[in-house]
Amino acid sequence: MVKKSLSISPGNREDELRWVLNKSKTYDVASGYRIAYHFYHSPLELCYEIMQQKTIWTALWKMKIPHNIKIFAWKILHGKLPALQQTHHRFQNNSPICRRCQLQKESIMHCIFQCPDSQQIWNRSSIAHMVPSPLCESAFSWWKDSIMPLENLSSNNSTLALILAWLVWKEICKRILNRKDLQ
Repeated sequence: MVKKSLSISPGNREDELRWVLNKSKTYDVASGYRIAYHFYHSPLELCYEIMQQKTIWTALWKMKIPHNIKIFAWKILHGKLPALQQTHHRFQNNSPICRRCQLQKESIMHCIFQCPDSQQIWNRSSIAHMVPSPLCESAFSWWKDSIMPLENLSSNNSTLALILAWLVWKEICKRILNRKDLQ
């Protein structure tokens, strides 16, 4: 990333160190900042596919929804929501099986969309048609393939989908924290 250029002069002149990251060949704060920035921010082509989808992230952050729901959306799209399957990797004594249905591992997709309890909520909504199929592997692929191509993210359906997913998650958390029967 940082290259040093050592200019070796023929004759009796002194050698000099030149900064090759700008036209003046002398260090300035702007070029130093660019080095520091690129040290902590990989070029987009080196990032995971999910991070390369700049239009998705830009559209998400521009949505007219509360900030906490945007953070929630960011977490589910990155697969970072602490569903039981994810927490089981850190805490082996926790079972990854869904506490509500006891039918399968509680992945993010199962928790928000596929658990029978969650499906009841989605089926009662006006956006039941937006629920991803059981074959959909991740919330990101659902969002990228089903939500983004169909409509402008400022539309009511996209907003409702995120808010409903967030409400499903909040209800699950509330039941767990209050130790209510989850079945």
